[in-house]
Amino acid sequence: MIPGINSREMQKMLKQLGVKSEEVEAERVVVEKTDGTRLVVENPSVTLVEMQGQKTLQVAGDFREEAKPAKTMKATEAEKLVEKSGENTSNTSSVEGVEPLSEINDVELVMQETGVSREEAEKALSDSRGDLAEAILKLQERGKRK
Repeated sequence: MIPGINSREMQKMLKQLGVKSEEVEAERVVVEKTDGTRLVVENPSVTLVEMQGQKTLQVAGDFREEAKPAKTMKATEAEKLVEKSGENTSNTSSVEGVEPLSEINDVELVMQETGVSREEAEKALSDSRGDLAEAILKLQERGKRK
């Protein structure tokens, strides 16, 4: 802000200059960077500013950076394959070469929480008979012992 000018006067001056701004309600903002990592802003304050035909988003809030996610088939892509095969889209349906959606998500969750490879996550889930909490705890425990 400019000292000595209140927000109402500032809005009036911006309007005279042809600058429009509006608040955008958002719960979360995710920026996917070219290196594959993501910036995540929880409970953001987002403002859409339009000036000289150019639109800009201003985002403020609590930022965190997420590691590059493992390359996997997106759930929506798997669902499309299931639909094309003529089967239902429940998590238990299967298409040759595509894991059920719940298993894909479980493996990714174990990988994300423990930092292990896909193979290690799959083995831990298999050893724990699909129990996510047990698989994660065992892998975290093993990591502390190393």
